[in-house]
Amino acid sequence: MPAGLLSIGTFARAAALSVGTLRHYHDEGLLVPAYVDPGSGYRYYSAAQLYDAEVVRRLRELDMPIEAVRTVVRARDARVTADALTEHEQTMARRLREAAAIVEELQSLVTHPIALLAGRVEVRTLTPQDVLALTTRASQAQLSQWLGGAYAELAELAGRCGLAMTGPAGAIYPEQDGAEPLTVTAFIPVDGETATDPPQRRTLTGGHFAIGRHEGPYEQIGDTYRALGAWLSGRGEPPAYDIREYYLAGPGDVPDPSGYLTEIAWPLETEQDAAQEPAHPSQQEEPS
Repeated sequence: MPAGLLSIGTFARAAALSVGTLRHYHDEGLLVPAYVDPGSGYRYYSAAQLYDAEVVRRLRELDMPIEAVRTVVRARDARVTADALTEHEQTMARRLREAAAIVEELQSLVTHPIALLAGRVEVRTLTPQDVLALTTRASQAQLSQWLGGAYAELAELAGRCGLAMTGPAGAIYPEQDGAEPLTVTAFIPVDGETATDPPQRRTLTGGHFAIGRHEGPYEQIGDTYRALGAWLSGRGEPPAYDIREYYLAGPGDVPDPSGYLTEIAWPLETEQDAAQEPAHPSQQEEPS
């Protein structure tokens, strides 16, 4: 054993950590041994690293991300440590708010049973509509930014082609397996004649749809999806899965998220027609 160094077993006992944890810290670059024997692969640590081990242990107990812990340990700087802790505190506070919102939502379900939610759903017959559309695959965290950029691009394209926008923007969410990235199509309804249609132009086909109307922030839209699910559970026919969201009022229209207005259209066509897409729900209506 190199002079002045501790074997991983001795270091583990002194640091009140397991050997397995030290190996994990090494693999993650959080606590790299002072020396690794090239022949045996044995790991050895300096006494000074006992401080680093304690820092890593405590920060991980606070659930600080590994990358942030790595930065603190490598910097050995009080300012860097303070900044990392402040950022992590803000993250934890946000998680606490999210947890509180989840609890509040669950409690609301107790006072508003799922059967009552189904009463918020109506059936409409939507007519075909021309749109300009863009499709991508993105993570949930990337969707909002991508949609904003896509709508700006589509509006600019409509202007260049001399097409008039005839309604609010929407998005199409085909059937997915829940794994990311997600597939999404952004579209804006348009009208007008062009010498040559751009490849982004297509027709959304009409049909029967279950419509759920959501008022409020997008983070709470799950309540309206549950209403649709409750309503669908009482039908004998299976629904299609190319779900649409139509943004009647959003960030560009009202300053307060409580004023957002979104309609979710769940197609009710037969399996043969499931690939067809709806027009905007503000079109011809036929209440059930």
